Amino acid sequence: FCSASVTRTRCAYAMRLLWIFLGLAIGTQGDEKTHRYDQGEAVVVWGGKVGPYHNPHETYTYDSMPLCDLEGVETEQKSATFGEALAGHNLLKLPKFQIKFGEGSLSTEVCTKTLSNEDAESLSSMIDEHWYTGLHVDELPLYLLVGFAEDGRADRAQARMVFTHREFVIAKNEDRIISVDVDPSSPVQVSPGASLRFTYGVRWVESSVAFEDRFQ
Repeated sequence: FCSASVTRTRCAYAMRLLWIFLGLAIGTQGDEKTHRYDQGEAVVVWGGKVGPYHNPHETYTYDSMPLCDLEGVETEQKSATFGEALAGHNLLKLPKFQIKFGEGSLSTEVCTKTLSNEDAESLSSMIDEHWYTGLHVDELPLYLLVGFAEDGRADRAQARMVFTHREFVIAKNEDRIISVDVDPSSPVQVSPGASLRFTYGVRWVESSVAFEDRFQ
């Protein structure tokens, strides 16, 4: 790590700084640190990178989306793990998603939004460019498209649809989360003045996969 030209004192100081940095990077909030949850304990949802699916080098932070997930809440940034930092993730807490460990829900409102001309134009461009949104739950990354364009529509402006419902399907093994999937649904046409009601649901399933094998 240190060259021969670096004094032993300076090398030790640099190593201490490195371990402090790694400790900060690895530290997380709540039970994401232990990856163990009690029944009913909060499971945090984080907003990650967003951008066009076909250009992974073009990415933006979650709060650049013209949605309402973060409207009216104080932005809280996660202390990234070492792997998250290397991947360039800048995670923002999404407190409107109130997921409780082991407790399902059919449909809970996140927020409502009336699209301005600028919002509709921005969302339309994102749908045309196949933008995705990135979410993280218990350090598991998820990616889902913002919306889609309906085939067969003569008027392209009436073909763009944004997903307004997200169903989290979370697999657990005892007190640990093994996998998380998100199924988007309830598309609504994108147009100026459109009133959107965003919701989410949660469904828990049992898994026999060991926690140590969840990334395999």
